[in-house]
Amino acid sequence: RLLPCHMTPTATHLGPCQTIALAPHFGNEFRYYGATLEMSKTLYTPLPNRAVIRISGADRIDFLQGLVTNNVEKISPEQSGYGALLTPQGKFLFDFFMYYQDDNSLLVECEGGERAENLFKKLRMYKLRAKVELTDVSEDYDVFAVFGDTALTSLALPQQAGATAP
Repeated sequence: RLLPCHMTPTATHLGPCQTIALAPHFGNEFRYYGATLEMSKTLYTPLPNRAVIRISGADRIDFLQGLVTNNVEKISPEQSGYGALLTPQGKFLFDFFMYYQDDNSLLVECEGGERAENLFKKLRMYKLRAKVELTDVSEDYDVFAVFGDTALTSLALPQQAGATAP
């Protein structure tokens, strides 16, 4: 596995060349754990300029479904998704990955820094009376890109793009 045995990542197969692992953050020792797995031909690199926003509450699916370009209803423990937030005229603002966290929460993984702050503000602006809570949980997670011939088998992911494994 990618992590020491007491840590549980969420991994997603994005396509033929890329896999993302979203893992709980347990201090600097883990953040810079290394650049190569012991498994042959599987490499990973931390993506420190990524952010994670948790969207929780009873209206989380309907809230995002009305805002983003992908079908949020398909996000499940077995399936993640890629989406974007556009202007009303259809111009690109933000893109991100969406992950199931639990029965009450989704995680949105996006560019970090000022871009994440702007996405957070934009989502908060659209919240209105929706029963959702937006939380920046970037400090709780590390994001990795995993690649190589054995990346999928190392993370126990099927070949299907978007497939997610705990």
